[in-house]
Amino acid sequence: MFSPPRRGGPAPAGLQVGLHRAFRELTASPLSAHLACDKGPLIPLSSRDLIDGGRDRQRGLGGNDFIHRRRHVVVRRRYRVGRAHVIGGAVGSGGASSSGGAPASTGGTSARTGGSGIGGSGPGGRVGSGGTTVATGGAAGGGPGTGSGGAGGARPVKPSAGCTRGSTQVTIAGSLISIPPGYNGKDPVPAVIAFHAAGNDNTSMQRNFQGSDLAKKYLMVYPNSGSPSSGWQLSRDKSIYLDTQAALLSQACVDENRLFGTGHSSGAQMVAQLLCSGDADFDAVAPVASSVYCTKWKNGPIPSLIIHGVMDSERAAYGLNDGNGMKDLQVYLTSNMCTMTSTPFDPVLTNCANVKTGIDGKPFDDGCVQFQGCSAVTKWCNHNDPQYGTSNHGIPCFGVRAIYDFFESI
Repeated sequence: MFSPPRRGGPAPAGLQVGLHRAFRELTASPLSAHLACDKGPLIPLSSRDLIDGGRDRQRGLGGNDFIHRRRHVVVRRRYRVGRAHVIGGAVGSGGASSSGGAPASTGGTSARTGGSGIGGSGPGGRVGSGGTTVATGGAAGGGPGTGSGGAGGARPVKPSAGCTRGSTQVTIAGSLISIPPGYNGKDPVPAVIAFHAAGNDNTSMQRNFQGSDLAKKYLMVYPNSGSPSSGWQLSRDKSIYLDTQAALLSQACVDENRLFGTGHSSGAQMVAQLLCSGDADFDAVAPVASSVYCTKWKNGPIPSLIIHGVMDSERAAYGLNDGNGMKDLQVYLTSNMCTMTSTPFDPVLTNCANVKTGIDGKPFDDGCVQFQGCSAVTKWCNHNDPQYGTSNHGIPCFGVRAIYDFFESI
């Protein structure tokens, strides 16, 4: 597992800015082990994992349908000095969440054990639309070489055990597989495991990335949860993740130093749960519309791109009170030991030409910044793209390309 060097230290003097009083309230004291709700009782983790079950299916809901259930509407503010700025805003009830501490299931064996894997013994029978999927790569010889370079090429390539098979066929029980053009089964390529939202299955997640730059260069794996209608639960689905990743390493020829995780909604929550429990074995993550499950990752810093809406009605509801994602963000800042100073960066907005007005009535804003002084790269996009039935809960117009560019930079 890649462990980025700790840079630490204060931000450059030219980037120092004063923090808004309300943002200091967010960061003045760490989140407690059991996070209190702003409204309503604590929800046990097993129930908490199901919160997306009904709502992700109801894409027609208006953006404000659940906002009235919040006691505090959190407002995002930017304060710019030259290229530096901080993110401000008050958080109801001290940045609390209904998740109730770290997931019950901790530890566990990493799927990446010497690259040997367990030969695709994943639970095919449990998957609603699954069974076994066989993917065949493109013709060898005319492809993109090793496919493992990318913009980050400083790390050495570590071929998985599957490279010894030399096969262009990849079989992983219960998962859909997307093979990049030119894959020959001998030269390692980077890989992404992408977790679907609740009320959807892996076919919907595959459609999000189909034909994208990410799918053209990365081997994509789309697993199904034990119950796609209710989403991902760590207690039930940890073994699906571990079996999927083990089969990926044993069946496919991938670079073990460039193995990434992403997910939307319940899928993003699964990424967070795996980081909390210490079961995640990713080199970087890019969750979209996640929520809080713990105060700090069990295994330390990890390069992260966090994408969250400014008025996400799904994350404002169910006692989460995190419509703008500030609580979701905090665990990344804590785990990656970031300062509160950040600088804007501009994602590629090719697919955003038709998005003129945001969910908040303001001009469209990707809201992307990179935090300074972190032990691992930490990027945050707090966007106002309505998306997902005007709930501000979906993958934004720039999201797929931003995830690709982020993984390429690692």
